[in-house]
Amino acid sequence: ELTISPGAVVAGEVVTHAREHRIERHAWTSAEHWTFQLLRFTAAFLAGLVLLALVPALRGVSLDGVSGTLVAGAFGIVTLVAMPIIAVLVAVTVIGLPLAFFGLVLWIAWIYFAKVVLAHAVGTRLLGRSGLLSGSDLPSGSDIPSGSEQTRHFAAPLAAGLLLVIVVVNLPFVGGLFNFLMT
Repeated sequence: ELTISPGAVVAGEVVTHAREHRIERHAWTSAEHWTFQLLRFTAAFLAGLVLLALVPALRGVSLDGVSGTLVAGAFGIVTLVAMPIIAVLVAVTVIGLPLAFFGLVLWIAWIYFAKVVLAHAVGTRLLGRSGLLSGSDLPSGSDIPSGSEQTRHFAAPLAAGLLLVIVVVNLPFVGGLFNFLMT
């Protein structure tokens, strides 16, 4: 709002631009947001199926206990910080340039797949607690009680975990922090 004094003198042309009042819409109300989230889920699910089929040892990752989770988190933070530094140091030589590029590509893939592996671990824990996974589907040494229903494939825990991860990273205010921590 602008108030001009009655005795004020303007030397020039007075032009009034009224700004249009727009109602801000949240991203969750747009079709583009939900289309992107569906695409994000589908891509992560397919990539996770391929990764967990090619590297079955990753299916045994569990987040049982605080110490195991803290060790995994520390390893992730060290890798997140150290890998680009090492790549820059290796790139100083002409021979090291392709190695540095390859290292950075692996680093980016590692960041992406970290969420997929975490989603599978969370989904396994979630479905195991609900009784939807049998004992043979749980990671070895798991304290999750076995259910009666047989789930032989790793797709159900992966889908459940990815759904939860996508919901959490889309939470207002804290989603970005969780997105970073899950990397």
